Amino acid sequence: MRRITVGAQLGMLLSAILALMVVLLGVVLFEFGNVSEAYQAMLSGPVVRTQALQQAQDDFHEGLSELRGYIAYSDEKFASEALRRLKVSQEGVRSFTSTVTAAESRQIGEKLNSELASYIETLTQVIALKQKNDPQAGVVLASARQKTDAVNRYFDDIIKAQSAALGQRVRQLNDHQKTVLISVIGTSIAGVVLAVLASIWFGRQLARRLNLLSEDLLTVSSLDLSQK
Repeated sequence: MRRITVGAQLGMLLSAILALMVVLLGVVLFEFGNVSEAYQAMLSGPVVRTQALQQAQDDFHEGLSELRGYIAYSDEKFASEALRRLKVSQEGVRSFTSTVTAAESRQIGEKLNSELASYIETLTQVIALKQKNDPQAGVVLASARQKTDAVNRYFDDIIKAQSAALGQRVRQLNDHQKTVLISVIGTSIAGVVLAVLASIWFGRQLARRLNLLSEDLLTVSSLDLSQK
């Protein structure tokens, strides 16, 4: 059986090390590509939805300010602007609820949307009664204050829930990235250790062959070639 030459063994060792490095590089690039895509998806999805939700909350507060202006000055422009702002806020909440993926945020969004619809209906009634100078307008307005607190509470709850979901997603991505790095570092260390062990084994094999060759040369040199 033909022996593998020293050059062939050295080539096999270097090829194995290079193959390991290529595999590790491929794994790192693949995993970091996945993490990058996940971050981009988060920026174009949950983050945008959260910003839209905050804008809906701002529209709700602007609607309240316009309503206070109408109650104070009885100007119809304040009334129409108040209802417009509140409906824009409700539309923002409805859009958020229809696209959000977090179960808790969706559940709170549905409650908020229902509360906003009831609130807008109550304020429309208040505005109609005030236009008629009906004394019941104050009674209905007083009952709407509880709904105002409920809407504000739901807004706070849903923003907290969405922030918690975003935080959890970021932690998951960071943990995954950390796991990949630890795995790559561990595999690299194992590869280095194997390369060192293989080098030691290769050195010993080479030294053994050289010793055998030296002994053969000494044996040949001690022969008396002058005798037939």
